[in-house]
Amino acid sequence: MIFLEVLKFKQIGFLSPLMQIVIICGLFTLALVTQRKEYKRTGKTYGRYPWRISTFLSSTYEEIIFRGFILYGLLMFLTPVWSIVISSTLFGLWHIKNYKWQTKKETIHQVLYAGLVFGPLACLFVLWTETIWVAVIIHYIHNLIAYENEKIPLKNRFMMVSNIFLGLPVVFAAIYHEWLYCFFASGLFIFSPLFHFYRIHKPHSVMFRIYKVLDWMFAISAFVYMYYYIYEYAHDVTQSILFLLLSSVVFFFWYGWKRANYEKYHPWFHIVAPIVSSAILILTHFYKP
Repeated sequence: MIFLEVLKFKQIGFLSPLMQIVIICGLFTLALVTQRKEYKRTGKTYGRYPWRISTFLSSTYEEIIFRGFILYGLLMFLTPVWSIVISSTLFGLWHIKNYKWQTKKETIHQVLYAGLVFGPLACLFVLWTETIWVAVIIHYIHNLIAYENEKIPLKNRFMMVSNIFLGLPVVFAAIYHEWLYCFFASGLFIFSPLFHFYRIHKPHSVMFRIYKVLDWMFAISAFVYMYYYIYEYAHDVTQSILFLLLSSVVFFFWYGWKRANYEKYHPWFHIVAPIVSSAILILTHFYKP
């Protein structure tokens, strides 16, 4: 059956099945060790939950259920878009169960975030790789980062969370085999969160300066490549519209950085820029020979 195929380990780029198993086991162990210390200190795991082994297995069984059985089960009857929408909605609603350990507001935020952001992104990764295990790795990493993010002052959290959207162009670049842009987008996806994390916690450290340079290098490279991509593959009116759209994103970044409140505008840039870049990849794909 098709939804059993997605449960198999497969070679994904340089990630062999063995490497995926080792990474998943390593991340599981890391989560277990760090949260054991947290539980001894506070009596809670991830800042709110009781000690249960299922908490540490959730990244695996949630992917099996929602991106394995449900997503691929729906694909047998529905289009990919509707399958993603329904499985992500169910994934979001699944988190209502956490109301016992957090406030009503936190539960609502978690349900919306899981259903509207992480769920669809995880679906795209599973559909692209045709296996759930890369999504399992991303889920483990995401949960560890989300826990660390809660230690960040509330006013800075939106900045950190917005970095997740930088993964969108990585997915679409991989889908359309635009490997050079995938490299630039991946670099931005990795180094932007590190840059902003050190900007908040260690703004005078050497690592902050290194991550800042790397973040800027990959960001500039990604935008330059996107201009080239539009010039090479888009035509006529569409080309002019896409040039204008991309330039407006660049202006939005410049305005927020130079003229306005960086903390207020930059998270929105993290959201708008990946969406625009992904849209450009999708639209120009139809013009490519």
